[in-house]
Amino acid sequence: MKIRIRGNSVRLRLTQSEVDRIRTEGEVSEKTEFAQGDFIYRLLRKPDTELNADLENGRIVVTIPDEQAILWATSEQVGLEGNTENGVSILIEKDFKCLTERDEDESDLFVNPNENC
Repeated sequence: MKIRIRGNSVRLRLTQSEVDRIRTEGEVSEKTEFAQGDFIYRLLRKPDTELNADLENGRIVVTIPDEQAILWATSEQVGLEGNTENGVSILIEKDFKCLTERDEDESDLFVNPNENC
């Protein structure tokens, strides 16, 4: 899972296996280890909730409603977006392979819909 934070927006991009894990297990997390501590961000599927992002114990936690997460994970729908009560913009997307060659492992990324254009 990749995260991009810019101003008051949080964007998460998930691989195929991560999207499947949201569907089956209800959670995906990622960690970057620093000398002073870990930077952790999580995406959680929860019942009776709204799309939300919050800071809990120094960790970014994005929640997504069960029904919305399952529909997204099992369809061609690319992304989910919304805003928190305090104005943080949230975007959760399936991560697509790049159209130009890069020196990155893209084996678990979704096929880019523009690949054969």
